[in-house]
Amino acid sequence: MGYRGLIEYLEALKDQPIKIFSTAPPSITLSKDAAARAPTLAQLLELLKREDILGVGEGFWQEVLRSETNFSTLSAEALSLRKTVEGHAAGCRGRRLAAYLDHGVSSCHESVSAEEAVEKLRFGICTMIREGSIRKELEAIAAIKDMGLDLRRATLVTDSIDRGIWWGRAIWNARSSEP
Repeated sequence: MGYRGLIEYLEALKDQPIKIFSTAPPSITLSKDAAARAPTLAQLLELLKREDILGVGEGFWQEVLRSETNFSTLSAEALSLRKTVEGHAAGCRGRRLAAYLDHGVSSCHESVSAEEAVEKLRFGICTMIREGSIRKELEAIAAIKDMGLDLRRATLVTDSIDRGIWWGRAIWNARSSEP
């Protein structure tokens, strides 16, 4: 439903008993069909002005560095509004990572190795370590806890969970502990 659907969705969330916040989608995609339905740059800039939008959602580093997106404009506007710029930088290292972070990116949930996580932490990036039903990087990254690093910018996230699996395990565990 494009931009109209996005606005309707955000408006429907306003009346919930909890506060729900979002990020503006940077509309970075390799799909021409999805790109055709994506909000325009003007619409995304307007979206950033909303109180329930905390910043710009994850921009894929390869597309951002190819300058084939509006990410630079969106991230600059988000930063001027004192909002966040979220990252998506799996495999991005060294000079490429520095160039990507130059867009104001302050977080990344895409580290797949301890080395990637360490580099991002040293750059001062909030480094999210995934352990969900789709991606599981905790074991590969866990070694950072013993490296003497400042881990105040490291956090655990799911990025995705299969509710059916979670509920199934919770029920099984509860039944297993019954007398």
